[in-house]
Amino acid sequence: MKNLYPQWQFHNSQIAEPGFRYECDLEQSWFSLSPGTSLISMDGTKIGLIYPGNKNRNEGPDAKGARILVNGRIMEGDVEFHLKAENWFHHGHHQNTNFDHVILHVLGEETEYAILLPGMAVILKGQPSIQAECTLEEAVTNHEDVLTQFAKIRWNSLVISFSLKRYSGDHWKRMLMRKSFSILGKGGNEDTFSSFADNIHYSADEGFDEQQFAKLPWKALGMRPSQRPINRMELAKTLAAFISGWQENYHCRPEIFKQEAEIWTEKYGKGICTELLINVFYPAMASEAAASGRLDAIRLWEREWTALKLPYTYAKFKNRFSHVLSQKQLRSVAVLQGLKQLDTDFCKLRHCSVCPLKKHGSLD
Repeated sequence: MKNLYPQWQFHNSQIAEPGFRYECDLEQSWFSLSPGTSLISMDGTKIGLIYPGNKNRNEGPDAKGARILVNGRIMEGDVEFHLKAENWFHHGHHQNTNFDHVILHVLGEETEYAILLPGMAVILKGQPSIQAECTLEEAVTNHEDVLTQFAKIRWNSLVISFSLKRYSGDHWKRMLMRKSFSILGKGGNEDTFSSFADNIHYSADEGFDEQQFAKLPWKALGMRPSQRPINRMELAKTLAAFISGWQENYHCRPEIFKQEAEIWTEKYGKGICTELLINVFYPAMASEAAASGRLDAIRLWEREWTALKLPYTYAKFKNRFSHVLSQKQLRSVAVLQGLKQLDTDFCKLRHCSVCPLKKHGSLD
């Protein structure tokens, strides 16, 4: 794959050299690194830290779910700390399948065993601090490739979120109802609609209490006419009926669900219905597929999700990225979800110096 990130330019400043007497010191030093920090591996590979991972207090690697940039590609996996490289072998990690997803070894010092470690290794002591010099106007030309990678991260997060909250029977349906109604409340009514979903009593014969719905403290701030309460109430009734009759085999019969979604879109508008597919139903289908061990179905729903298009774009991204992304691109779910993840990992944290949408200087 083509390198998505031009190389960065080094400055001579040094990260303070800590003394690593214990592995916990090494762990503390690693988790104190800010996202956007750039490191050099023992073989000279340039590594950009996106996310250091979560501390793992159970069996397995020391940090789970770390994300790094290597040769322009995002890698996601685990990190293991060793005061010395030989500890990897002394502790039997090389024979333990729990450590199969380690992408980076963080060492306290260099020893001759380091070259035997699988994957990459870094020694935190004496790492140069890297700062990239660039301007907003100097955007990479293959930005869609970059954003598609970030969209993949967001998709995985959505599916995992549904999987973690997955219950059986009414609990699963209640969660779908809550998430769907939150989307219906987009524009300032999210909490109101979620609360209604928690208290809704729906049956196939009686439906739900429309008077209760009509009494919701609705806020009409910034809402389009098609998003007014009456239209949303009709869509809420439709969603309540659909979710109450949820079938466990929907995930492996996409043609049935897509027909249903097309009816929603025709009656209630493409925008709100596409938002429901993006944030609720496609990830939920993939979660169901994962629970059934249907890898083919997971990939199918991911392709369907990536191919979605909105009839509008989000103003915050249009204002910031319209000089490098077309209107068509800014309506693509893959691009928009990639921008959301980029916003989380870089923009909100002010890691502009290593923004993957920027061109960077060369490493000499």
